[in-house]
Amino acid sequence: MNSTFYSVITGTGNYIPTKPVRNENFLINEFWDADGKKLEKENQEIIDKFFEITTISERRYVTDNLVTSDIAYYAAIDAIKSADIDKEELDYIIIAHNFGAVRNNNKQMDIVPCLAARDLAGPVSPDIQKINKKNSAS
Repeated sequence: MNSTFYSVITGTGNYIPTKPVRNENFLINEFWDADGKKLEKENQEIIDKFFEITTISERRYVTDNLVTSDIAYYAAIDAIKSADIDKEELDYIIIAHNFGAVRNNNKQMDIVPCLAARDLAGPVSPDIQKINKKNSAS
């Protein structure tokens, strides 16, 4: 067996969304079973059971102005910094994700890796453009 390395992961990155949503935020929601029937239990009881099973008390949501490729861009920038390399010297950025870029209130999606690569070459969202200007000034 050949033990020569051909690829090396030199950096990793991530993005943690900035909008916290606590379990209490779901007190006003309606909960439905798999058959589409509304659950008769009180929301607090459902939320408490969910916490008991998962220990999740808060999750993070992406703000409405971002799409998946935007957060992939943030994670890629974090990975580039982690690797301490020039982005122009990259061969690949590997993105692991299970969904496309969907804007708030829109059901159309684009493929994530293509969008993230495009964003690295030249960002499309105004928020990303602001960050690029800030990063290039420093």
